[in-house]
Amino acid sequence: MTDLEKSMRKQFQYMRLGNNIMETQKELAQLQEWAEKWIIKKKGKLTISDENDIKHVLDKLRSLDE
Repeated sequence: MTDLEKSMRKQFQYMRLGNNIMETQKELAQLQEWAEKWIIKKKGKLTISDENDIKHVLDKLRSLDE
């Protein structure tokens, strides 16, 4: 599991605990924005590869939530 995936999972769990009323799609959209900012802060830029990694992790989280 990559640092990105670990961080996204932790953030997703934190978001779920903080507000159970929110819809999953809205939470995942917020998580995507958070992950993009996290990568930019860590690397200084966001690449297409990074975006693909984010989408891959989001797909995993969607399947866990179902």
